[in-house]
Amino acid sequence: MHFGRFAIITALAMLPSIGLACQCFTNGKPDNTRTKTCCRNQDGVFIKPGQCQASSISEYLKEFRDCCGGHSDCDFPSEE
Repeated sequence: MHFGRFAIITALAMLPSIGLACQCFTNGKPDNTRTKTCCRNQDGVFIKPGQCQASSISEYLKEFRDCCGGHSDCDFPSEE
């Protein structure tokens, strides 16, 4: 019974953190150095370990992805 409550509380606590940070990837693995560089290039807020606060670069997601070599976990709206 207590485990079930703990699991629910843990899951709810994690929800706000989903999708709040951006990372660069190289060969399918997180590239912390590139993430930090690209985050700073966009005047973003670098969060350890190796993430850039998405809200701090929300207007520059395309530029961030380009800086990452096209491999980032943050999407940007298409220009169609």
